[in-house]
Amino acid sequence: MENNFVFLTPAFNCEKEINQTLFSMLAQSYKNWRAIFIDDVSDDNTGQVVEDIAKKLGLGDKIKVVRREEKFGETKNTLSEIENIDDNEIVCRLDGGDWLTENDTLTYLNEIYK
Repeated sequence: MENNFVFLTPAFNCEKEINQTLFSMLAQSYKNWRAIFIDDVSDDNTGQVVEDIAKKLGLGDKIKVVRREEKFGETKNTLSEIENIDDNEIVCRLDGGDWLTENDTLTYLNEIYK
């Protein structure tokens, strides 16, 4: 059984680090995932960096950026977006600026969830 994963990533002012977060997702050997980045009213270009990379790599269907107009904070952002995630998807919560250190993380998680 192949599981569906969704990275849920609230982000605030992490323009310089967010590309490492995104590229650690892109480097995963397991490809059945998508990502939702939530730009929580950043003062920098956090959301734009993600959108530019997704567009350049043709990943608009796999990577979504949600832009907040008022500050939600990590918990409210997480809970708000979980409501829109399919029941058959496994949520992987990753803060903006954090990254996955192993390229087989989702492969390992898929085996556990089988």
